Amino acid sequence: DTAMLALKERIRNVAPLDSSVLIYGETGTGKALYSKRIHLGEATAREPFVPFNCESMPPQEMDAALFGGISDPGSPAESHKKGRVESVGKGTLYIQELEQMPLTLQARLSNVLQEHNYESGGMMMPFQGRIIATMSISPEQAIASGKMRQDLYYQLSEVRLDLPPLRLCKDRIPFLTHSMIQVLNRETGVPVPEINDDFWKALEPYDWPGNVREFANVIKYSFILAGGKEMNSSMLPFRIVQACVPQKKDEPERETDYFDLRDYLRRQETEIILSTLEKFNGNRAKTAQYLRISERSLRYKLEEYNK
Repeated sequence: DTAMLALKERIRNVAPLDSSVLIYGETGTGKALYSKRIHLGEATAREPFVPFNCESMPPQEMDAALFGGISDPGSPAESHKKGRVESVGKGTLYIQELEQMPLTLQARLSNVLQEHNYESGGMMMPFQGRIIATMSISPEQAIASGKMRQDLYYQLSEVRLDLPPLRLCKDRIPFLTHSMIQVLNRETGVPVPEINDDFWKALEPYDWPGNVREFANVIKYSFILAGGKEMNSSMLPFRIVQACVPQKKDEPERETDYFDLRDYLRRQETEIILSTLEKFNGNRAKTAQYLRISERSLRYKLEEYNK
């Protein structure tokens, strides 16, 4: 669609430069993927790509991890400890979840961008790299709620990229599906399956709170169940199929307004058992062991399917 084409064009334009970049997008929209693509541009492709995740590190440890310092201070064996900023060299410092960084550390980072140097263990060190920072809440919201310094925002956003959530660009779903299936085909050797119309219809109403990351997991799950044959709606997780059930508030319930959970689970079970049986070339003992059921239970279920 138009928004995604514009986004890809901006990435192509910024990749050859060493400008700072700020990327905003909900969880699962591909911030890490786009950051790596920008890093692989002409300016930094051969230089280090150094990640720093603010969400997974205690605030009291961030300063030393980012800027380094002196290890074992006061002892004869004290030495300079390298931080992430020094490790970058002329490459990319990739800061994830910037809104989780303490404001005092944001102030120090702002000074690095302004002066192109920083203090570590009593020494002044040059900074020659670029920074790509990502956020899961909008910069405007982060500034308003006191989670981000405004001066740092202006310094980082020489280039700003806003990644749209999947629910706002569902026309990408067919392209993403076929692209992911081609990758899975190359990785596994399993033939590319046909895709039933009811599969596409079931994907449409769902809002994808986990965005592209969740979507990729669903496609992989369905691809495995299909086993190179046909992908249909019975291979989708329950939460997605459930979204297809019409929710009518103003009209009284009718007998046809229901979702048959037992039938859905039975079809899911059938697909899993038959695809596993095929995986083991019809060997029932291996199939039962893999599925953690007894051979007797497997035989009973197969007899039911034949009926």
